[in-house]
Amino acid sequence: MTSELGDAEDKYRRKIDEEDDLILTSVDIKDINDGKTVIKSIPVKINPTISYNGLNQEGDGDSGDGDGEGDKNGGEGGDSKVKVGVDKRRLKQMMENWGLSFTKPGKKDRKLYRLLTAENGIDENQEKTIEAMLDRQMATGYFAKNGFKIDIRDEDIRYNFIEERLIPNLSATFIIMRDVSGSMEPYGEFSATIAGLIEFWLREKYENTVKIRYIAHTDDAFEFNPAKRADFFKLVSGGGTAFRPAYNLVMDMMDGKPYASQSPYRERVDYESEDVFLLHITDGENSDTGPELYGMLKKLFPRLTKAFYLQIEGISDEFYKMVSSMGKENVSAVKSSNDVSYGNVKKVLDKLLN
Repeated sequence: MTSELGDAEDKYRRKIDEEDDLILTSVDIKDINDGKTVIKSIPVKINPTISYNGLNQEGDGDSGDGDGEGDKNGGEGGDSKVKVGVDKRRLKQMMENWGLSFTKPGKKDRKLYRLLTAENGIDENQEKTIEAMLDRQMATGYFAKNGFKIDIRDEDIRYNFIEERLIPNLSATFIIMRDVSGSMEPYGEFSATIAGLIEFWLREKYENTVKIRYIAHTDDAFEFNPAKRADFFKLVSGGGTAFRPAYNLVMDMMDGKPYASQSPYRERVDYESEDVFLLHITDGENSDTGPELYGMLKKLFPRLTKAFYLQIEGISDEFYKMVSSMGKENVSAVKSSNDVSYGNVKKVLDKLLN
């Protein structure tokens, strides 16, 4: 006995699977199967707001709300509205449908040079040639009879031949730098969603070998403890806002200099051997846009695989214009409203990642 409701469910599910948008939820309904009442879960397709912050690495759709205890540098925990709302399969499908390529973007691959011996070539390698001559003399008994004597023959000659192979970088560091001044308080969920989706995008490319570092700043900056990442997007602090201390901290992390940190470890960001991505989230308010900051960015940006600058509900466009005017191919600057709708998140990621 077939169930008409069950057949309809299967058809509907197949139709949903063919759609580009996400299934974010489902509804349970009762059905009769062989005389017994059973509960069936029907997928529901909506055009939703997207809430994702990457807290649940398994991505099974569980809540990522944290019960943080706040932060001694002014952050307050409170009830988080940031949650994981989509599973990894749907999330990957969504981002592929958006045209965000899942090929690794590395700034440059590591080069491996291998010295080979060629039968014909240029630039004779005298050391290798002498070694080949000695091997021949010893194998034929010439050396035992005559001792060391230069007697190079054509078959002894060796040449330098350099084979260059590109070895992809196997790891990356993603630095999430967030303005935690009071004016940023309404934007925690949107900030977490964009940061979480970029993190997911990178983990797909680097097969999860991505280290996440957190920097919070007002007019001062410090590295946030990654073990308390659930509280990072809830941090709120008083004081003014300046970008230079935050970017200076990133430089110190790369140069191996001392820097303010709440993390139990201070690991240098090895930008020479791995890809480094930086996301700066702010409303644009910045008390320092002078030449020193500009000079620092000119030194920092070439070290990065990609720099993402996200300005939400921009109070001032001065820094946005500065970054945009630098003409760096590895820098993406985007202004956005505080809108977690499907369409706006897609638009922001498209501008940042592509």
